Amino acid sequence: MKVVKEFESRMDAQIAKGFLESSGIKAVVAGDDEGGFNPAMSMTFGVKVLVADVDYEKAIEILEAIDKAPPILEVVPDSED
Repeated sequence: MKVVKEFESRMDAQIAKGFLESSGIKAVVAGDDEGGFNPAMSMTFGVKVLVADVDYEKAIEILEAIDKAPPILEVVPDSED
């Protein structure tokens, strides 16, 4: 298995895993946060998303496309009228 991307939070890694799996790529999230008791450790050591070697290039393409996609919602400040 290869690390396809490293994240600062388990939630972001799980979202990436979901995108990969919805594209037919099995993925694993790995991070040391003491079994969820110390989530701050993931900010220090990162949370990794791993895929099989044969899926690595396709997984990179998918995650890069997601990073380049425009946001779904855009926050627009209230007008001063």
